[in-house]
Amino acid sequence: MVLPFKKILCPLDFSENSLKALESAEDMALHFQATLVLIHVVTPVFQGGNIGYNAPSMDFNVSLYQKELNRSAQKSMEQTVEKYLKNAEFDVETRIDTGRAEDKITEAAEEENVDLIIIATHGKTGLKWLLMGSVAEGVIRHAGPPVLIIRISERRQGYSK
Repeated sequence: MVLPFKKILCPLDFSENSLKALESAEDMALHFQATLVLIHVVTPVFQGGNIGYNAPSMDFNVSLYQKELNRSAQKSMEQTVEKYLKNAEFDVETRIDTGRAEDKITEAAEEENVDLIIIATHGKTGLKWLLMGSVAEGVIRHAGPPVLIIRISERRQGYSK
């Protein structure tokens, strides 16, 4: 029995690992003639308040900086689609969200009614994982649809197209 994937979500952070996940997502979308939804989540800018000491005053507009981060992410997404999916024989949709990555990815999966999430993992373990956490693990724990993890070893190369 073949699962009829109609919509596939692929989170991108524009790293080589996420581009390998994109390569797999592209293959799956082509095979099933599914719509491929690409998402990039921008981390919100936090401007610390009074944390117990007198920090120097900074003239820093958080809102403008956040907008610039979002614009930059949108440009990177457009460049990625142009470079890797320009001649795709299936529909491609993109979205840029701001927030906690695993939350926004699982929310997008629900909102977009996707059948599959294809995500890269950096394969961190031990102290690195404890300190940095894992977006992929958070997605696995909270997503409704199946999640295909693309683990990239350090020996593998990036997307070759």
